[in-house]
Amino acid sequence: MAVFSSGSSDNKLSGKAMLLVSGFLFGLMPLFAKQIYLHGGNALGLLFLRFAIGGAVFLLIMRFTGAPCVLKKDEILSVFLVSLPEALTSVLLYQSYNYISSGTATTLHFSYPAAVLILETLIFRKKLNRRNLLCCALCILGIVMFYLPEALHGAGSSAPGSLAGLLLALSSGIVYSSYILALTHIDKVNTMPRMKLSAWVSLMIAVELACIMAFTGKFSFQMDANGWGLAVLCSAFVSSFAFLTFQAGAGRCGPQTAALLSTSEPASSVIFGILILGESMSIFAGAGCAFILLSIVLQVAVKGDPA
Repeated sequence: MAVFSSGSSDNKLSGKAMLLVSGFLFGLMPLFAKQIYLHGGNALGLLFLRFAIGGAVFLLIMRFTGAPCVLKKDEILSVFLVSLPEALTSVLLYQSYNYISSGTATTLHFSYPAAVLILETLIFRKKLNRRNLLCCALCILGIVMFYLPEALHGAGSSAPGSLAGLLLALSSGIVYSSYILALTHIDKVNTMPRMKLSAWVSLMIAVELACIMAFTGKFSFQMDANGWGLAVLCSAFVSSFAFLTFQAGAGRCGPQTAALLSTSEPASSVIFGILILGESMSIFAGAGCAFILLSIVLQVAVKGDPA
């Protein structure tokens, strides 16, 4: 949700460093989630804390810097329409961590660029060029690799559970594509300051998650002290600082470089999942990761719009 404006050449090196830090931190979030689950946490509770604390942090920053932070009446509906798919995306993705490795879940979630292209073609009649068609094909091929029996058994759990996790992670990417379309096609959203939009979207998502938790009877937090510490650290530092470094880096480098370097998130998630959590990945699942990451890189690395 960044406003992109290319910076001077002197700022590009520091901007790239910020974007890599952002991708690194976002890649750590699924690892935090798995550890918090071991200390009594659950997906809904962690998501509620993440968005509630993150939104509060953004509001405090705006108050400290003197930036306007009051939500106007004509902005409420737009924020609500953006928050709904983001909330559902987060629930689906965090639930998938219970069934499959964090790297697999994150990589499947990053299939959303292809979903955006497909939805734009179906809903807004936008034509696909040859490069976009190739990216979609690579993304679909990568997803198919995850459904092979060898890939399912290599995910670290039984095939039925792995299949549920794959479907949850893939669904999170599809729903996230609708979130992106809402951001780009709702005029009021495009005119709001990014920090203000992020703050109120986060807080509204927290309210929506609280309603879901209350309706399902799961509005409770049974984490131990270590779980609470990790949840606050993940919400106040990892999530918030990752967003801010992405904002700053994107402003210095522009959208092409920002989008390309943000693909470090699924790659770092895979690497840290293997190194820290001892997660394993079959050859087929690894090939699926490679195809999806190649699809993402091709979509953002080639400048221009080939015919």
